[in-house]
Amino acid sequence: FELALPDLQAAAQASRSNAQYQFNLGKAQITLGIAVQGEKAISKWIDTDEDLPEQRAEALLLRGQAYTALGKYEQARTDLADSLAIDAEEHEVYFTLASIALQEENYADAADQLALAIEHYTPEHEEDEYPFVQAYLTRAFALEELGVEADDPTTAAQFFAEGIADCDFIINDLDEDDANAAGSRSAAMFRKGVLQRLQENYSDAVRSFSQALEINPSLGEAYFRRGICFFYQGEELLAIRDFQQAASINFDSPRSNLWQGMAWAQRGDYDEAIRAYGEAVAVSDRYIPAFVNRGLAHLQQEDFEKAIADFNEAIRLQPTEATHYYRRGKAFSLRGEREDAIQSYMNAVAYDPELRPALVALADELDANGQSALSLEYRRRAAQ
Repeated sequence: FELALPDLQAAAQASRSNAQYQFNLGKAQITLGIAVQGEKAISKWIDTDEDLPEQRAEALLLRGQAYTALGKYEQARTDLADSLAIDAEEHEVYFTLASIALQEENYADAADQLALAIEHYTPEHEEDEYPFVQAYLTRAFALEELGVEADDPTTAAQFFAEGIADCDFIINDLDEDDANAAGSRSAAMFRKGVLQRLQENYSDAVRSFSQALEINPSLGEAYFRRGICFFYQGEELLAIRDFQQAASINFDSPRSNLWQGMAWAQRGDYDEAIRAYGEAVAVSDRYIPAFVNRGLAHLQQEDFEKAIADFNEAIRLQPTEATHYYRRGKAFSLRGEREDAIQSYMNAVAYDPELRPALVALADELDANGQSALSLEYRRRAAQ
């Protein structure tokens, strides 16, 4: 398509009224992600009312894909439905509908559309014996999100199990000796590991992430997720090593540094935890969890001034989050600054009137300040 595009542009420029030239140009542009120009070119062909059903179905699909890329989902759905009315067997239509559903975070619809895409999949080349890998992996992701959203643990477990089954299908179907399939196998093993972690099957997840890394050692996210599994297994030093490796690959993300800090804190080494949280802040000075966790580590070391400074930064970045004020109030209380503590707790309950720890702490400070009547009111609210 890249090689074809200049000639297609020249042809369409030389003969603007040639609808087929517009079709070919639009197809190339949309395939290459040039959605605005591609939509215009394809629309010129559609507007000719050519009586070519198969090509019209493709044109509507292409324009639907362009509209999807442009965020015009209702227009995209209209074109995709019209395309299906002509050819209900085209798997790319269902995949595009799933893409829209994913953008709208409608994971149930996405999973259904992906199942239809898999059902109707026809390889581009007859000799291609592999399944619709992208659809299986995307469906596994949609099922993962459904499981995370589910309120019922049994329902969540069912979604996770379905997602793992999709990953296993890919892993078992792809030839492990085929270098061209290595990336897909690694992606399937990674996604399987994520789902196993959500099931709290940490040892199985570690195995899946490790298999993914054997194929693709540069998969930083696999190191990060495996580190989380080690963390929950109580293997903090192994977790820290994985977080360090992840940070060296995905150096623009502060998450690995944050989790390093959490692992050091879990081992009781707050100096190392503070250093790691500082590295997270260095990556992103707007990463609120790093300030919160570093503030908590300073509290453990009774360095109240630094703790308050970190909680203040968290408040500055997220001024309506009640827990930031509550934690800062604790630091003020421990430093013996009762008036500041009361004010901080007051702000906490103003943003979240049902934050019970803040209500109790506020009542305690008011009692100590001789304001027993007001203290009683906050205790009543805490009890409720």
